Amino acid sequence: MNSDIFDQKMKEDWFLENYFSSFRNPFENGKSFFEMYLDKTLLNIQQTVKLTDNKEEILLHQTLKSKEENQDDFTGNVTVSKNNGMIKSLNAVYSYTEFGVSYFTEFSIEII
Repeated sequence: MNSDIFDQKMKEDWFLENYFSSFRNPFENGKSFFEMYLDKTLLNIQQTVKLTDNKEEILLHQTLKSKEENQDDFTGNVTVSKNNGMIKSLNAVYSYTEFGVSYFTEFSIEII
């Protein structure tokens, strides 16, 4: 649960290094913040560390920093190995409404 060790392990992960560098922002009080573009929309994401029963993993839960009615929605879950900082799974769901029609995009990776 040491944030410095966690941050260092995240920086050593090749997948994060190349594709998700913003996930490695510093954590304060179990939270970090980053911006991400999806469908040409800038999303302000809040990432929190969630404790699990599994002592070998850390779960990162991602949501919009602030959500207003009729706004885009984003939820992400990333499971990371405590031993080596590698991503075990990633699931992200993004939705928005345009002209009364709801659109959803889901991205999921298991066992990287």
